[in-house]
Amino acid sequence: RNQIAHTMRVLTFVRGKLLVQVPMPHPEEFVYRSGVFIGRICDALSKWPTPHQLELQKARAGDVDAASASYIEQHALCWQVLASRSRLWDLRFFMDVQHFMTDLIMRGLFTDDTRIMMCNTVFNAFKHLVQPVSEKLRVGVLHNDLNEQNIIALESVDPVVSPQDAEFGVIDFGDVVVSWRVNEIAIAMAYCCLDKQFPIRDMSVMLAGIQSVYPLTPLEMRILPCLICARLVTSLVMGMYSYHMQIIGDGGDAQGGGANATTGNDYVLTTQKTGWYALTRLLTVGAEVIFKRFIADSYAENYSTLPGRDM
Repeated sequence: RNQIAHTMRVLTFVRGKLLVQVPMPHPEEFVYRSGVFIGRICDALSKWPTPHQLELQKARAGDVDAASASYIEQHALCWQVLASRSRLWDLRFFMDVQHFMTDLIMRGLFTDDTRIMMCNTVFNAFKHLVQPVSEKLRVGVLHNDLNEQNIIALESVDPVVSPQDAEFGVIDFGDVVVSWRVNEIAIAMAYCCLDKQFPIRDMSVMLAGIQSVYPLTPLEMRILPCLICARLVTSLVMGMYSYHMQIIGDGGDAQGGGANATTGNDYVLTTQKTGWYALTRLLTVGAEVIFKRFIADSYAENYSTLPGRDM
């Protein structure tokens, strides 16, 4: 009527339950199956050609037809766009989260000395363990937000009755980036440990499922505990900041502020409920112990033979 053009994206509704809606505790078979699903996502996205691979493909093809040339151009452009997205939720930029934590402290909105020390411990570990090896990490396209509110247990199989047959789907591709591939696993495992009595055990079972489809390199495995903690700190600090400062969109423009800015979207505080316990547990156990547990468990031939729930 008004001669205004609109773009509409139509999606198929997928019936099922979000992981957060599946009754706790999650059976080990269910956690393992979710890990297999995440591994399949990582494996599928790893096949997205890098710019170097596209250049080689173009060079080998010589005078390619119009369709092939369009394919190469579109994939190269998409990679370029995703690689240029500088997002706080991309773990490559984890150290930037420290500035937001400092702002919260200066405004009197983050006053727990123990939690501040925990966050600083993770910042220091990231600086000394991850940043020096960043150029050696595999890079690819990531979903970048495989959390318990974005993974669906499909309705076709009751995850409580038949956890060993559970099937999954994923929603919300709004945070897709080009980043270190190991981040995808770290993010999923960070949210896997929330609201769990033995978070390291559950993460190990999930990792065993991931490894069965998408094996990590020794270097990725070594820095994985630090990246998991980094994602938890990101979620905790940025959730707190978003709630108090009312960040709008990607631009990071804050409205309000001050010690009395206590109204906001409760969704951004989701991780606060159980995230601090999980982070405390991981830091108490220590990265070296977690690393050895991941190594032992993720390469086990049968996850049902893994050690009992003691972490």
